[in-house]
Amino acid sequence: MRRFADHSRHHPDIVAIQFHAVPVARLDEAERQMIQNQREAGHHLRNIDVVSRTWGDSVLDAVIDQEEVQASWVNGEPQTHPDDLRMLMAKRRRSTATKYRKLKEVPSCEDVFADVCIYLDRVIPWPPTTDGRFWTVSAMPATNRTRDEQRLVTINCGKVEAFVVIEDRSTHEAWRFLNLEHGILKKHDLPPDPRECFSSTDGYRSAGRLAVAVIGTAPP
Repeated sequence: MRRFADHSRHHPDIVAIQFHAVPVARLDEAERQMIQNQREAGHHLRNIDVVSRTWGDSVLDAVIDQEEVQASWVNGEPQTHPDDLRMLMAKRRRSTATKYRKLKEVPSCEDVFADVCIYLDRVIPWPPTTDGRFWTVSAMPATNRTRDEQRLVTINCGKVEAFVVIEDRSTHEAWRFLNLEHGILKKHDLPPDPRECFSSTDGYRSAGRLAVAVIGTAPP
């Protein structure tokens, strides 16, 4: 009844609730079947459409509210930003301005910016809303900086370095690597160029087994 009240408060077109006895061991199966039946009947499903893809709790649920935010993504509703968030973003821009200007001096900066924009557009859900809670981006980070190479950009999703751009200091050529969920992408899914640089690792310190895709010419 509490869930019904919560949903009704956010979605006034909900007018009824029905109960059906299902053994605990079959709850997930029954939910999947119900979702499939409703979709085949042409009914529009709201936030359940988000979580049903993985048939369980989404990792986003820990940082992004289902009812207030995720449901609005599914419905295509525009996002608004409170004044305190605007002030926080302005403060971040001031604190990172020096490194940003340094990044703009890198010969490949335009390509780097384009890659970052493509990654955020295709991978991160509603980047302005999830920024700081689900993902962060760092310009010219000091991580693993050596005499021969330096990082230009790192995008972190949670505790995982999801997308990293690295520059060879001597040639000023940049290469990239992505850490991906193991099994979500296969070697044959990649275009020909980076295929030979696709591997997996079992020892990522905060996420366990991951797939690693390197794009460009990385040092041996």
